[in-house]
Parts: sequence; structure tokens; C-alpha cells
Amino acid sequence: LRIPNAFSPNGLPENRTFSVGQGVFTNFQMLIYNKWGTLIYKGNDPRNGWDGMAFGKEAPSGTYRYIITYLKGGIKLKRTGTVTLFR
Repeated sequence: LRIPNAFSPNGLPENRTFSVGQGVFTNFQMLIYNKWGTLIYKGNDPRNGWDGMAFGKEAPSGTYRYIITYLKGGIKLKRTGTVTLFR
């Protein structure tokens, strides 16, 4: 996985979403949580990723927690961390 540590929906075209890039991922899931632990994004397409929206509105600049799970060679893998959203 290629997991960026920051992105800007209003910035450069190649950095407008938080995504893991190209690849074949089985049973892929990405969860994004705000600072209060509320789930604000759930996605299953690694190419599209999170566009910085939450509940139909632009999420504010800040740090968000992610949990990414997928299968590789029949083994379930999990990556966790934070990503910074810049507006």
C-alpha cells in the first residue's frame, strides 16, 4: 500500500483524495474517523479513496484516523494511522 500522510481536496489534482493507489486488493475496506471517534467515511474502492467530505459537507482541516483492511495471499492485513487534511 502507498498510504500518504496528508492530502488537500482543494490542491493539486494528484493529491485531492486520500487513497492507497493502484493495486489488486481483495476485501478492501477503508474507514476514516474524526477526532471524536465518529466514523465519517467508509469505502471499498482503493482507487477512489476519501474526498474530504463528511455527512455531505467539507470536513475541516485537521488530523483524521484511518483503519484499512484487506486480504493479501489469503491473509487479512490491517493498517492504522493518521492523515492530515489541508483545506
